[in-house]
Amino acid sequence: MGSSFFDALKILSLYQARIMHGAGREDITTTLNNCYVVGIKDDSIKSIYDCVIQEAMTYKYGGGCGHDLSVLRPGGDEILGTGGNSCGPVGFMNLFSENTNTIAQHGRRGANMQTLRVDHPDIEKFIEIKTGTLIWSNTPIYQFCLTDEFMDAVQSDSDFDLHWGGKSIQL
Repeated sequence: MGSSFFDALKILSLYQARIMHGAGREDITTTLNNCYVVGIKDDSIKSIYDCVIQEAMTYKYGGGCGHDLSVLRPGGDEILGTGGNSCGPVGFMNLFSENTNTIAQHGRRGANMQTLRVDHPDIEKFIEIKTGTLIWSNTPIYQFCLTDEFMDAVQSDSDFDLHWGGKSIQL
């Protein structure tokens, strides 16, 4: 009996929820995928808002989005040409979160995942938000991306440098 149960499981396949919801329907326009990765192309305000718009359009059709914030300069870094300083990736997290909260289809909010590389200079503040030390919106999933260099430093109990834009900061 045990093997026939597992044999049945092997041939049983179910489609993801978006396909089950939208495939073959002519009464709505919807996406047939659950999740999309939307890139922030470069460290510019235009690129950030292009990503916000692209994610909003994805939410409109029922998809969820994720993006990596590591391309954005650290908080406090100079913004060339304006005389100001950047809020860094953490400063834009709530913008992406509110974009997700604002758009819903059929009572369903989109999902949003925001990531930051573990070697980004703003990783400690990002972790404070992830762990709830700083409270923001409850919608996003915050994840950090590990690197081989970080894992090597953990294994050898050695120092680990943070990097951005060719600059290195030792912890």
